[in-house]
Formats: sequence, structure tokens, C-alpha cells
Amino acid sequence: MEFFSSLFFYFIFSLFAVIGLPTTSRFIGNRVLALSAAKIAGLAIFGYPIWLGATFHILDFQNHFLLRGLFLILILAGAYILWKYPTQEFRSFVPQNSKNQ
Repeated sequence: MEFFSSLFFYFIFSLFAVIGLPTTSRFIGNRVLALSAAKIAGLAIFGYPIWLGATFHILDFQNHFLLRGLFLILILAGAYILWKYPTQEFRSFVPQNSKNQ
């Protein structure tokens, strides 16, 4: 059971890379380094507004429905930005639209 819990934790933490990668890929030219830093940047992008909102009593950080919705919205926004506006280093991972189709 602990093994599956740790895999679930790693999966969720890896999803933070989708949130942070649009930011880190713009500033860091190396793909591997940008992907490694994207997890921490994604955690900061997700966590800082929640912490700030809870500090000023605007947001209840124990509302799991709201936090999961925000997490899903940020993942979808990050994936859309990566798909629509890829950087030069990540163009090989994103399928390009061919005009011959």
C-alpha cells in the first residue's frame, strides 16, 4: 500500500512540471534542467496564490474541491501554453501541423 501511495505522490508532483514548464522553458535553455526546475516552479506557481489567499482570509485552503479545481485548471492552461506556444528546445516534442494534410 505504501508503494502505491508513493507512486501517486510522484505522479501528482510530476504534474507540477506541466504547470511550471511554460515558465522555466522560457528562461532555461537546457531541456533537462528546465524540466527539473519546472516541478519546483509549478509547485510555487500553484502554492503561492493559495498561501497568499489564505493569509488574507480570502481563500479557505482546506476546501479540497476548490484546490483540485484550481490544480486542474492550471494543468490544462500549462498544457495548452506548451502545445500552442512551444519554445525552440521543446518543438521536437510537440507535433507540428503539416500543411500537406
